[in-house]
Amino acid sequence: MEETGVKRKLTVILAADVEGYSRLMGVDEEATHKTLRAYREIIDGLIARHDGRVFSTAGDSVVAEFGSAVEAVRLDPQDAKAMATMGTVHWMTGKLELAAKAYRSSLTLRPAEPGVHTNLAMVLQKLNQFDQAVESYKSALAIDPTFADANGHLAYLYASRNQISGARKAAAAGLKTKSGDPLMLFVLGLCDRLEGDLEAAKAQFLSLEPALPSGRLLFELLQELAKVLEATGEADEAAKYIARADRIKAGLPTVGGAGL
Repeated sequence: MEETGVKRKLTVILAADVEGYSRLMGVDEEATHKTLRAYREIIDGLIARHDGRVFSTAGDSVVAEFGSAVEAVRLDPQDAKAMATMGTVHWMTGKLELAAKAYRSSLTLRPAEPGVHTNLAMVLQKLNQFDQAVESYKSALAIDPTFADANGHLAYLYASRNQISGARKAAAAGLKTKSGDPLMLFVLGLCDRLEGDLEAAKAQFLSLEPALPSGRLLFELLQELAKVLEATGEADEAAKYIARADRIKAGLPTVGGAGL
């Protein structure tokens, strides 16, 4: 009787999960699910582009198989979309210098992408390269003046640098194309606080707070609202908002992150 040989093949298995997933779910289940879906879109796209096959997605994990070891690690430097996606992966894992490099490579190949210019600007902002970040936001808006995300983040950058006139101008421009945008309204409240109009800032922050989901923008808003309340002699109320901000902070990503 002829002996049946064992069939073998060389393959690459990728297994990944979310660090601190249970803790994040405990802090804010809805926001964690939303973030997980966004990250999965990026990861799934990369796997598919390299001829991989996802065969398990239990909970926060993903397991994929690549039939080619070469394809599993190959990244075409002439593929603008792939480079932009890799930039986002680097950003989300806290590798900001690599993220900036990948975004720049993508823009060299395909410069008319306002979203990539905006992502690059946000990474540069985290790297404290503020002048370059401003130029990247302006590049996005030169391509598409109605690109509200660029206006919103540019407005916040100006406000964080106490450049109130620039912040108000960028926020006003963004609100023309994205009426009621919470980031731009938050920036206007921040400008009020910086200019000393505490009652206007308080009213703006209090009107925004109930509509914001738990996340970095709500965390920033609660901190700013606490500052206003402390300045107006409402220390007990300020302490409540500080405590809420601390609880939200515990669930925010410790690396990377998309900013506001």
